Amino acid sequence: MVKDYNIDPCTIITCNPKKGYLYDRFIKNATADRTFIQVLYTDNPFIDQKKYAEGILATGNKVQIERLLYGNRDYDETPGRLYEYDDILDMWTNPINNGEGYITVDVARQGEDKTVIIVWDGLEEKDMIVYDTSTNDVIEDRVRLLCQHHSINMSHVIVDED
Repeated sequence: MVKDYNIDPCTIITCNPKKGYLYDRFIKNATADRTFIQVLYTDNPFIDQKKYAEGILATGNKVQIERLLYGNRDYDETPGRLYEYDDILDMWTNPINNGEGYITVDVARQGEDKTVIIVWDGLEEKDMIVYDTSTNDVIEDRVRLLCQHHSINMSHVIVDED
């Protein structure tokens, strides 16, 4: 009927969400003549969507839950992988956990290098002091004052010196 209706031929392929040939060719390497249209169970008016979702959730299978319920075809738990999929995603969601105070000291006593003292609240920098030149007793006194001011234990101080 392509000639009768003067249309371009096309093919429709349906599949369950998993990795493989279709994933590589149509999702990761889509082109102008190859389009991927995602359809989830929620798009099907002819099934009991709540019952379907409950059935998938009841399996406890994280891969099926991610792929069948959420259409997350990138979710991967292949044996031998270097990293868990969730851990890879977590690299960009590292929250700053305030509350633990620390002080780092990079001491420079020779050359043109500077001494840098940083006060940390979790992963957040709270204060930075830079000395062009300094002596050990000046740095030690300053660190002790910073510990008192910010309520930081001396066991949470680290000093790096060449």
